Amino acid sequence: MTVEISLWSAVTLAALLLPNLLYVFFKPVNPETAEPPKPFLGWLEQLGRMGCILLMCLNIGPFQFGFHSDVSFVIWLFGVAVCIAGYWGMWVWYFMNGRRFALWTRMPMAILPSVVFLLTGGLCLNAALSLFAVIFAFAHCYNTYGAVRQLRAKERARAPKKGANAAKKKKKA
Repeated sequence: MTVEISLWSAVTLAALLLPNLLYVFFKPVNPETAEPPKPFLGWLEQLGRMGCILLMCLNIGPFQFGFHSDVSFVIWLFGVAVCIAGYWGMWVWYFMNGRRFALWTRMPMAILPSVVFLLTGGLCLNAALSLFAVIFAFAHCYNTYGAVRQLRAKERARAPKKGANAAKKKKKA
């Protein structure tokens, strides 16, 4: 069994993980608190993430990384470039806005890396990578959606009611 490292995938992973490394050192100034996902879904997300990272970088036996045609490589390259540009755009927005997260950025920041893993597994015809990518995409997007729902509910609860202010003004008049 041969083990090789895929340079294309290593560069792609570095591009995906670099903003997360910066996040470790530059935490948000408005930390949002949402209940963590159910342990099983958190575990499933990490399993998918680690499987994708391992199978994208290392060519192990039957799980070889490689494109079966030049067309699939071009599609992959364009698709990954668009996803990473969008992902980095969300991170640039985060840093340009004083390290403040916005709810509208949460789902795209979950979907774009998932698409990179799904594209890579699908276009390389790597069944194991595709399986881990599907697991990661499902769990990561589901967990992120749950957090966004919780945070939106908290945001709505804090916001003053529009109708309540109008009713108070009518009574005073």
